[in-house]
Amino acid sequence: MNTTTPAGAWKLEPLRADHAPTLLAFERDNRAYFARTIPDRGDADFTEFADRHRALLAEHAAGRGTATAAVAEICRLARSTYRLSHLTAVTTLDNPASLTVLRRNGFTQVGTTTVDGRPGIRHERTLTPEN
Repeated sequence: MNTTTPAGAWKLEPLRADHAPTLLAFERDNRAYFARTIPDRGDADFTEFADRHRALLAEHAAGRGTATAAVAEICRLARSTYRLSHLTAVTTLDNPASLTVLRRNGFTQVGTTTVDGRPGIRHERTLTPEN
């Protein structure tokens, strides 16, 4: 889920169960807009939102390359659309899947950090036109 930080930058974070109320409000507020381009899911989608949200969170796509592909696309957009020259990413030491995704996408370790009170690693990737 994307949230705006106080400095106005975007922060990408994993979708969690406690995001449900905000996500549902967003869906309701923008229902008419979405219905202009995609089929409306009907009223039941909103009344049963919490249960469906929990079920979707329980349905992980681990090991299928989804996260690696998503980070690759973020890197491509960062360079081509937003003209950024480098990206910084952090993850906790106890999250080997995220460490693997970052390394597969050309991020290198540049330091240590703390993430929500847990030890972590800071990574950077220089973006060039060809990567």
